[in-house]
Amino acid sequence: MNLRPPGYEPGELPDCSTPRRGHYGSTVVAFWIALAVLVAGILGGLVYAVLRGLALWRKIKRTGRSFSAESARIAEASAGIQAHLDRASASGSQLSEASARLAASRARLEVQLQAIREARHTVRRLLWFLPGV
Repeated sequence: MNLRPPGYEPGELPDCSTPRRGHYGSTVVAFWIALAVLVAGILGGLVYAVLRGLALWRKIKRTGRSFSAESARIAEASAGIQAHLDRASASGSQLSEASARLAASRARLEVQLQAIREARHTVRRLLWFLPGV
């Protein structure tokens, strides 16, 4: 067993192997400075995150208002388009009716024109001797 006090070696000067109190104090000061820097960094990061979060919240609210305004505009435009489609449908019905009347009128006209052609043909056959008829 070693009977010498811990830290003592032969040939050392007295008090050379004893721990110094000043070194311990500077370590504590460095620890507290590092802790303060760490806390300041965490607080700074937290403040930055909160500010970015608030900015994001404002953008989301602004975007929500924009979406609301655009959806209202789209709903209004859709209502206008529906009104146009209803009028076009009514016009389409009127057009179908008018087309049916036109077809009936054209059929009557064709019958009348055929009757006129037959009458001319008959008159020409009867009056073949008159010039210009």
